[in-house]
Amino acid sequence: MFKALRLACFLGVFLLVTALGHLSVVYAYDQEKPENRTQLLSNDNEYSYVRIRTFGTAIGMYYDARVDGGWRTRQGVFEQGGSGFVVKNGYILTAAHVVIPEMASVVSGKYSTDVRALYKVLKQIILVYHFSDTPFVATIHYLNPEYDIAILRCDDGKDILMPLPYPIEFKGVGIQELPMGYGTYVGIRTGDIVCTVVHDRDAEGDLSMSVHLEYGIVNAPEPTGKDNRSIAWFNPWDITLSLSVRPGDSGSPLFAFDNGRPVIVGIVRAASLTEPIGFAVLLPMVDRYLELP
Repeated sequence: MFKALRLACFLGVFLLVTALGHLSVVYAYDQEKPENRTQLLSNDNEYSYVRIRTFGTAIGMYYDARVDGGWRTRQGVFEQGGSGFVVKNGYILTAAHVVIPEMASVVSGKYSTDVRALYKVLKQIILVYHFSDTPFVATIHYLNPEYDIAILRCDDGKDILMPLPYPIEFKGVGIQELPMGYGTYVGIRTGDIVCTVVHDRDAEGDLSMSVHLEYGIVNAPEPTGKDNRSIAWFNPWDITLSLSVRPGDSGSPLFAFDNGRPVIVGIVRAASLTEPIGFAVLLPMVDRYLELP
């Protein structure tokens, strides 16, 4: 699948360059901040950035040496929070772990409650908040835990929540040599300017209604850690960012800029616990799940 996606991206770029004529280097995105640095916070977008709270019951697993195999399951509860953004009327893009967490709080003894690995979700309710404390209820339209991508359907909010007016793009990563002497095409690359819109925090540290911009750059077009070592447990479409990412920011949009024009290239999804870097997942397959009636 990855080879097919990369080939499709490559052919699309080649056809574009062929139409434009011979070009030595084609860069997908800018490496300088746009002149209009606040356009992503226009009043037209104020109902596009949302807060998400997920509550539910689940089966959690924990280890007990007294039983055969060592593992036992118990019913527990979970609560998860994060961010999201509207991409189509009634549809919200976010990170999968915002709605399906990895852990659940389970009773592991007569007087003890522990956080354990989540085995199976039994029931859940997903609440979406905009510039109000009155939430809408959402359901899962598409879920891909492997790549940490989810699309929520929110029928109650489709007439209030407004889609962002920016395209979702995937133009590949790194340097690709074009055939027949047409030069070099460069997709997402180290040094590209990126930006996300994140929620402010209230006095208790919870996400508030107001939002602000965080600018940064692409550290690497793949998941890397200290000394640029590859992080094997991330997925192939993750990129590394010099960008401030905090708990609750997961699910926020990642923007790059094409001649100053904002485009959605990914979802913010993780931060390093030991380094001032964040991670985002690119969106090579999302469009097919947004081709809705």
